[in-house]
Amino acid sequence: PEKEVIPLSAGTDIVVELNSEPVEIGLNENNESLTSITLPETVTRLAEKGFYSCQYLDEVKIPDSVTEIGRHCFAYSHIKSLTLPPNLTTLDDIIEGCKYLEYLFIPASVTDASQFSLSSLKHDGILSEIHYGGTTEQWNLLYNRDLGPVKTIICTDGNIQL
Repeated sequence: PEKEVIPLSAGTDIVVELNSEPVEIGLNENNESLTSITLPETVTRLAEKGFYSCQYLDEVKIPDSVTEIGRHCFAYSHIKSLTLPPNLTTLDDIIEGCKYLEYLFIPASVTDASQFSLSSLKHDGILSEIHYGGTTEQWNLLYNRDLGPVKTIICTDGNIQL
């Protein structure tokens, strides 16, 4: 199949196969040269542990075309901001150990967050609020477990104080 090379910082590349099958992105664990990445619309899935322990990774711009994010995708990376795409329906445990995460947006399209957890951030995480694209009622139906350091859920119709 035809391949597209997506240039990244510090000379690192991701190779994406372009064909009729969904495209999956994943990097080698512990990539030390990657600081930010903007993924193209051809990407539909982020691999399990795709950006795991990328200690210099501050930012990932995820296109709307992504419908799946694999378990532990961003775990133990130094990502600071994460806006999840609007077509994501399942939210897995993707940010375990992301103690530098300052901003998280979860779209209202997420209907299953049963495997999502922030408990690993309870003692050293700085994430104090989650921005949610749905209502307070939708959030309460979606998630009712420990949110670690999070004190506020900002919803479209008001805030939930924890």
